[in-house]
Amino acid sequence: MPQDRNSEPCCPGSCSCSPAPSRRNVLQALSVAAAAAIAPALPVYAGPFVEEDFAKLVPADKKLAPAWLASLTARGTPELWTGPELAKIGMPVGGIGAGQIYLSGEGKLWHWDIFNQHIGTGDGHYAKPMVPASPLEQGFAVRVTAGGKTQMRPLDGRGFAEVRFRGEYPVGIVTYKDAECPAAVTLEAFSPYIPLNTDDSSLPATVLRYTIKNASDAPIEAELAGWIENPVGLHTTGAQMAMRRNRILRSEKLVAIECSMEAMPEAARQAIR
Repeated sequence: MPQDRNSEPCCPGSCSCSPAPSRRNVLQALSVAAAAAIAPALPVYAGPFVEEDFAKLVPADKKLAPAWLASLTARGTPELWTGPELAKIGMPVGGIGAGQIYLSGEGKLWHWDIFNQHIGTGDGHYAKPMVPASPLEQGFAVRVTAGGKTQMRPLDGRGFAEVRFRGEYPVGIVTYKDAECPAAVTLEAFSPYIPLNTDDSSLPATVLRYTIKNASDAPIEAELAGWIENPVGLHTTGAQMAMRRNRILRSEKLVAIECSMEAMPEAARQAIR
């Protein structure tokens, strides 16, 4: 029988005939053999290292400029924000994991993400900042009497010509001054924050601490007033058929307001319907 030109001749003698190995099979066999020969010589981890090896990567003398090193510990000047810049400020003062409340540049509270109505925030607000807004009416004002004249001024840009914000997280500092007002007011706002103390740093509390200073040469009388709308049931269905109730609680060193909501008497409910 004529031999196929593509077939290899059968081996002579008593050997059995089989197809010759392909080039791919030969290369695979050589690769496995080479890997087996090299593997025992390779370590399974890096090292060992000596101290000099690390000194090459992170030298003790990093050749940093002395002036730059000094700037890290030099006492600088606090950065103050005023004017239109105040509308872009929202400093968190709500307590870690306790919801979110922002302090505005004028010292008012906004954002109020504590009513189970999530308000998403993200990096997009760096380019397009959120507009300060509050779902409830609230604020503080100071009443000052001097020379027989009394004036009431809200603690924001409407009441004082000069409002400045200084952010030193976790404390936001707002100062209020006006040439027509003999009193200068400073607000320190923060939520409890104690490093390594998770419990006390996650209290659902915001502290607003006001200091009133006499900026004139004559004696003055000053009184601080604050107000807040009852927020209970703010987003509750049928809240219009209930009554909000505020109670003033007093103790030796504390005056508090307790906000609640209770069912409306049936007669009143029928009148509304």
